[in-house]
Amino acid sequence: MTLSREKKYRIPRRSRGIGRVLPGLGFKISRLGIWKISGIILATLIIFLLFNLIKIKRVGCKSQFTKCNSAIINDLAHINDQNIINTYREVKNTIDDNILINSYYIHFDLRGDLIVYVNERIPEHCLNGSNETYYFDDDFLVLKISDGQGEKCVNNPNSSYEVGDHLENNDKFAHSLFSRIANITHIGSFKYEHNYLTVEYYEGIKLLFPLEGNSEVLSARVYYVVTQFDKIKRGLLEDGISKVSEIDFRYDGPVMRYQV
Repeated sequence: MTLSREKKYRIPRRSRGIGRVLPGLGFKISRLGIWKISGIILATLIIFLLFNLIKIKRVGCKSQFTKCNSAIINDLAHINDQNIINTYREVKNTIDDNILINSYYIHFDLRGDLIVYVNERIPEHCLNGSNETYYFDDDFLVLKISDGQGEKCVNNPNSSYEVGDHLENNDKFAHSLFSRIANITHIGSFKYEHNYLTVEYYEGIKLLFPLEGNSEVLSARVYYVVTQFDKIKRGLLEDGISKVSEIDFRYDGPVMRYQV
């Protein structure tokens, strides 16, 4: 007789943890989990209510120059006597719309002040139009416009910009070139003439440049010619050439025009 042995399987006990399957979610959550979630929701509501109760006494502004630009201060002056959430939202919207501000962060002071720390754009470069001067920053963004003509600016009577505009490529190039050679002794004003740029130089000599190109390469050529100019002039005098009228940098090699 052959005896067969049947394997017996132990049915696992039901977990002693009490839980329930949430409808539509397909997973079980314990009572402890429910309490945790409820606690988080309650804490969030309490924090939100507390922030709504905190009143901002003053909105301040500080920049890399210690004191903010008066235009920025005036924009923030009307924001006061509100809770921290509304104040923060209004300050952020105001700052985001201000073209003078490059970057910022907002800090809450426990004394009830909201301080805005800003990095201001600096309108340190200029371009003369027909009757006005456009001031712009390193990103070629126009920040200010004033009447009249500024000194040490590129002159382009055909330029026309509004605050918030970026300079066109030809004006960007002209300014970049001018800023590289402006410190050369006897360099004068930078002007547009027809389809090229001119710069007044020593003894009435005109330097001619294209409207586009590599400003770094062109400025290097200018510096070379300037440093060698006395030697060049002596050589020209020996050849019977009394005066150089133009030095043209629109070609691969500078071209000199002169009077005999």
